Amino acid sequence: MRRDGFTLVELLIVIVILGILVAMGFLGVRAYTAKAYNITVKHDLLSFVKAQEIYLAEKARYLGTQGDYLKGGSVTGTLNREELKYSPSPGVRIDIISGDGASPDGPPAFRAEATHDMASLVYGYNFSTHEYTERGK
Repeated sequence: MRRDGFTLVELLIVIVILGILVAMGFLGVRAYTAKAYNITVKHDLLSFVKAQEIYLAEKARYLGTQGDYLKGGSVTGTLNREELKYSPSPGVRIDIISGDGASPDGPPAFRAEATHDMASLVYGYNFSTHEYTERGK
């Protein structure tokens, strides 16, 4: 008797193998996506710091105080993006987490943090010590 086709067991094995490969692909894509968002957030914080340094040179103070923020994409935030001449990438939020731009050395020191919902890290900058930090969410 001649047999054409596949048995149910053979088909199930192929389906299981394909499922495993698809799951591994999704996990890899998620990791690379998070890395891409981390790079975007870090770049946006660097650009924010440069914009603040230019503002400092022009106005003799930084712009903002604790609680102020900028969020890219939806044009929201309490910081005046036109005055600062900077806007973050869509979804990136930059918060002034402590201090006042008029007295960046504090107390408390003038500090900002940047993040994105899809990023795995939060980046920070201390304007009094000029140090960058990063931490996991």
